[in-house]
Amino acid sequence: MKCKNLKRSLAAVAASLCLAGIFAGCGTPKTQVGYIRAERVMKESAQITAIIEEGNAKLTDGQKKLMELEKKRAELGEEEYMKQGQAIQMELSGINQEYTEKVRSTLNGTLEEICKAKKLDVVVTNDNDAKLIMWGGVDITDEVIGKLQKK
Repeated sequence: MKCKNLKRSLAAVAASLCLAGIFAGCGTPKTQVGYIRAERVMKESAQITAIIEEGNAKLTDGQKKLMELEKKRAELGEEEYMKQGQAIQMELSGINQEYTEKVRSTLNGTLEEICKAKKLDVVVTNDNDAKLIMWGGVDITDEVIGKLQKK
């Protein structure tokens, strides 16, 4: 008998806490969400495109080094070939990382400016293949592209 009453009391307390939690959130301000279409930003922003093209040019040079190394493989010997190949691969990895970080920092700086001006709490990407926002939110893609063109 006591056990049933205890269970009912605990269930009532739990339900009360849940309802209190739900109603406590009613008075809080809305979260402002912005979104960008990253594909458009990458294609239409001259600054981002320039960074990507510069990085790709350096990667192409590295690929040429690998092709030249392949031609010299027989005369170098397997051990030296592997050593030089790994060095070139490390160089290419560093270039890729460097230019990825340049794109990220350039974009983040611009997004930070726009977020402060528009009082956005969060910005997400919302491309056609990865739709995060179905309705609502503020599309800041054009503004991001415009700011990046001016820099």
